[in-house]
Amino acid sequence: MRHARSIALAAALSAAGSATAQSTNIDFNNQRGVPTAGYAAAGLPGVWNALLGPEGVAESLVGLDGLSITATITQTGAAAIDGFDHPMMDGEVAALLEDRLLSFFPTINLDFEGLDNGLYQVFTYAFSRSPRDARVTINDDPATAFDYITGWTGALELGVNYAMHIADVVDGSLRISIDFPGDDPVVQGVQLVLVPGPGAAALLLVGGYFSAVGKRRRRITTCRAPGTLSGC
Repeated sequence: MRHARSIALAAALSAAGSATAQSTNIDFNNQRGVPTAGYAAAGLPGVWNALLGPEGVAESLVGLDGLSITATITQTGAAAIDGFDHPMMDGEVAALLEDRLLSFFPTINLDFEGLDNGLYQVFTYAFSRSPRDARVTINDDPATAFDYITGWTGALELGVNYAMHIADVVDGSLRISIDFPGDDPVVQGVQLVLVPGPGAAALLLVGGYFSAVGKRRRRITTCRAPGTLSGC
């Protein structure tokens, strides 16, 4: 049993405080390249782990500085990888979002072990080229469900192409679950940002407010004109 309090967020928060080596950036699949260490996405800049995500295999991770950390990640549910060319993406964001893990089952689970205990910002990039229902939960807790409709508005946007949670890890483990209700789920990447000291306290203080906001669904129209996005 995982003992972690998790709070779903639905408003953008900047990465609070300084991160330790346990913070990590992960890009699944590298068919379209891997973001450079200078790319922060929604979290912090640093070296990106380029993982193929073989099912059921624990993979070692490096921190933002590129040095090995004690944490590992194991994915279950995704048996395929694929890539695509999005006409409105290029550069670093394309390297992150244009390749992914793909499942033909209802859920992809990402299990972390060996994390330092503490409060983490968890950014999960689960994006489809055309609008799809997406749900990201933490530690199998339905109360943490972050629901959104996938889309692309020209930039990374919370509740459009990624989800964000705050998770209090107390036993070194963390599970992220990705569902696309009624469709095949995908995931492109994850960022974990360990928030130290005063920054962690501040996030806990606002947690109740963001938990309430996080239950709202946002419908985003991504097709500005016919044929703008594949599948629209």
